[in-house]
Amino acid sequence: MRVDSTAREPEKRVRQRTRPCYRAAERYDYIWVALDEPLTDIPDLPEAGQPGFRKVDQFYEPWNIGALRLMENSFDAAHTAFVHRKTFGNVERPRTDGHRDIKMRAYGFDTVNETPVKVRGELAHRAVHTNTTDTVRRSQSTWYMPFVRRLAINYPQGLVHAIVTCATPMTDHASMILQWVYRNDTEAQVSTAEVIAFDRAITLEDKRILEAVIPTYRLRSPMAKRCTCTRTGLGS
Repeated sequence: MRVDSTAREPEKRVRQRTRPCYRAAERYDYIWVALDEPLTDIPDLPEAGQPGFRKVDQFYEPWNIGALRLMENSFDAAHTAFVHRKTFGNVERPRTDGHRDIKMRAYGFDTVNETPVKVRGELAHRAVHTNTTDTVRRSQSTWYMPFVRRLAINYPQGLVHAIVTCATPMTDHASMILQWVYRNDTEAQVSTAEVIAFDRAITLEDKRILEAVIPTYRLRSPMAKRCTCTRTGLGS
């Protein structure tokens, strides 16, 4: 005869079978989960509810980097000319004034940046609505702590290309990266496949470099603080 050892301890049996519950909400076609008491609400992305914008999902995949390393790279204005030399980087004009007008939030910051860039190849010309080989990216960037960034790129032709990148830590050395973009043009002007391919070439340049360096990021790096262009990534 078998006897359930917990028969006389119903409360213990319930505790053993209980699973933890977490706060979850659907926003922007994704599920957002908080493992503890949320410090802030889910980021409010202005382009999401703005008429005339479409959303293009780009990728969801693991990268061998720490999540904070990706966030720091997102606000490093100095890397553009060199890391992205095959896509839009302009090595002939590598100097940048970095990010300006930094406005601190309770959990993050907003900043602006203006960078002269190259337009290389037929795909890039279609993607940014220009026939010239040079243009200027006027960017409005937001960091939503800890691991979400919004990069709204404004081109002279009136195009807005607003990228949203999220990093979910899996370990100290690996993260799941999610990215999508909002654009104020149509499928007839630039197809979904073309939008994905345009940004994919750029993100793969970032990925190649980021996975080759130390995956974690030191917030108190003395060397980084000496460089004006990297101070935004330090939140200072």
